[in-house]
Amino acid sequence: VKFIQQPDFTPQDQLQRIFTADAAREEGSPTHKLDMLYTQVLEQTHPCNRETIQMIIGSIVLLQTQLPALDLARLLALDPKKLRKCLLRLHSVILVPDDNIKGIRLFHPSFCNFLSSPTRCLMSEFTVHVKEQHSLLEKHYLDIMIQTLEQDMC
Repeated sequence: VKFIQQPDFTPQDQLQRIFTADAAREEGSPTHKLDMLYTQVLEQTHPCNRETIQMIIGSIVLLQTQLPALDLARLLALDPKKLRKCLLRLHSVILVPDDNIKGIRLFHPSFCNFLSSPTRCLMSEFTVHVKEQHSLLEKHYLDIMIQTLEQDMC
């Protein structure tokens, strides 16, 4: 429903995208229609932001704890406004609370499964590569620790 109600597009345009989706994908798969819907949602993102969006989504998928937007932005060294803007068109699959207290989360675990599977998520720029994403998060954690230690020294 949220996909259809996106403010940038008319409901008719969004429904047309759903009904004219690429039928060449594995139609026999039990997740075929869901994968098509997730792909359509990802296609709505702005091409210029896709690398940043992938970093944000990958972090949300892998983090054990849901982080509020402000904390996630700090961890990823992003401006909080940019983080929110990047996730704006993904509100049908990712819940971004208006406050900075509640954590950002995926609406359904199937989106995590979709993003983690290169055979299901055919938009390679959004596929979450677990080892690479863990390395990225480790780097950001270390950067924060180093900054914090330097600030607290004498």
